[in-house]
Amino acid sequence: MTARSELEMAHYCGVCRGSLDRLVTDGVTTWLHGRADQHARGIEPHEPVPVPVREMHDVVTYCDFCSDPEPRWVIVFNAAASILNNTDAPNEHYGSVWLADERCRELLTTGQLAGLLARVRAAFRRRGHVLDPRDEQLLDEMYRGLWATGLTATRLVPGDPIGQRVTAGAA
Repeated sequence: MTARSELEMAHYCGVCRGSLDRLVTDGVTTWLHGRADQHARGIEPHEPVPVPVREMHDVVTYCDFCSDPEPRWVIVFNAAASILNNTDAPNEHYGSVWLADERCRELLTTGQLAGLLARVRAAFRRRGHVLDPRDEQLLDEMYRGLWATGLTATRLVPGDPIGQRVTAGAA
């Protein structure tokens, strides 16, 4: 799947305008609010109302790593991230297109993945949440796997909050 087709499949919540993660179980897609997104925004728990991003005019964006409310970069990895969830087939899809703030982009592009994980951990603590060791291990493995595939970091442009223009030609 190309970065462009991935963005075309992206969904945001029609209630809170935040991005949604896709969970596929036995071929059935379920849309979920990301845990970091809910914690960062302090939104009341509610059922996601998935709306394709192409139908949204005012989305709320955050750094996909530390939840900073002002991402400035779109990161396109050369492979998509999935979590196995104790099965043989990947079923929680995080994709290859991520938003990042300035510091997370710097840590990623210079390979400082331990620093990135420390930043994510600190962001959770500031919001009163602690990553359990299993989640921390999964994040570490996912970040290392994504980084190993290679990445391109491009500055977001005004009027394009999720990088649709930037990724138009990305593979």
